[in-house]
Amino acid sequence: MSEASQGSKKEFLYERVRADIIAMIQARGMTADDPLPSEGAISDMYHVSRMTGKLALKSLEDDGIVYRVPRRGSFLAPGFETKIAVANMARPTREKPAKQLSIALIVPPFDFYVGEIIRSIQQAAEERSVRLVLHMTDGDKAEETEVLQELSRLPYINGIILYPLSRTDVSGELLSMKLANYPIVLVDRTFEGLVLDSVVHGHYEGAHDITEYLIERGHTNIGFVSQPLGTSRSRELRYQGYIHALMKHGAPILKDHIKIIESDIHTAHGTHVLDSPAQPILQDYLQRNRQITAVVCDEDYALLEVYYAALEIGRRVPEDLSITGYTDNRVLRFAPMRFSTVRQPVAELGKKAVDLLLERVADPDREYSRITIDTEIVDRESIRSLTNG
Repeated sequence: MSEASQGSKKEFLYERVRADIIAMIQARGMTADDPLPSEGAISDMYHVSRMTGKLALKSLEDDGIVYRVPRRGSFLAPGFETKIAVANMARPTREKPAKQLSIALIVPPFDFYVGEIIRSIQQAAEERSVRLVLHMTDGDKAEETEVLQELSRLPYINGIILYPLSRTDVSGELLSMKLANYPIVLVDRTFEGLVLDSVVHGHYEGAHDITEYLIERGHTNIGFVSQPLGTSRSRELRYQGYIHALMKHGAPILKDHIKIIESDIHTAHGTHVLDSPAQPILQDYLQRNRQITAVVCDEDYALLEVYYAALEIGRRVPEDLSITGYTDNRVLRFAPMRFSTVRQPVAELGKKAVDLLLERVADPDREYSRITIDTEIVDRESIRSLTNG
């Protein structure tokens, strides 16, 4: 039996594996406290994924047929024969549809990047025959907490994937959910001091690598433009990556080279980036720091702001100023030139987030995991090498 051969009935596969395990128990004449095969062994025996094996064992555990000992495996529970009979009465036929797992995804207000995350998680959920419930907050912390409370109390929601708002403080609801061992996975952001399952991009590594990349191309006076660092752990990590790369190579670290824009860069302006209140601030920043030959921006929207500010004061990109972004946001497809940036692969993030949540649903007591997805430098046309003359 293979997962690929199940076609439209793939969503019932772990129920089929469960039934096969029960048949194996009875055929072998197993007794209480006998060990069952591991998830990996079940995966090999029935040619299914490890996740399917986990869900099958979790279903047997829920019915009291097996019990689990952390780091040792699953064992037949005392009185399992009676519990199998009771469970079989509740499942009169092997083909009875299993309850489909449902997970919720909570995201902040849409931009291109959030849309990419939604698509990647939706695709991963569909591939695993999991129902996805999507909820977008309006950018308010109180509403995010309210949505978490509401969805975590719905009996048909088995777990939540949360893309948190830009914030550094931990909501009381998240703490309560951790204490209750509720299945939740954070994507792209973490909270210092709170250990939860999470899938994040290498924010520090990406900013460090792009800064080092500029240094290797002859740039020593390198600026940094960002929204307030205290609003997001990812921004703090990117700033640290920038600073540490400069320190590593002995490049100057000057306060005037670092510009923190207080306004919300990609929502505070109107129909064109030149309407942004950040424009005069950035023009002044670039005018006062003519010695800067490159600027690392903490996101692609900031990159566009810096680009237009440079043009307004007569600095050409990349001839007079090299600039880089972060994310490889789809908005760059509509930009006036091919900008260099740090790409955050989104498809892998979605797959890992769904798999991590399903692993937590199948095994609530497992150790917490933090998965870091590598970023990559995409050098297009906005970086000039000063080492080639």
